Amino acid sequence: MRLDENVLRWRENVIRLIENVARSIKNVMKPQWISSRVRFKHFQAGNERKDDLERRI
Repeated sequence: MRLDENVLRWRENVIRLIENVARSIKNVMKPQWISSRVRFKHFQAGNERKDDLERRI
């Protein structure tokens, strides 16, 4: 019985650890994803301005 309890406890700890790692990865990825999206929008806007300039010329 003792061994089973230890195995169950160990498994719970491993699951908790994985969840914490996954949560921290999500938190790390979120700002990067948002900033890359904003950067992409700025990039699109820059390209549109270039197109307008080329049309004027």
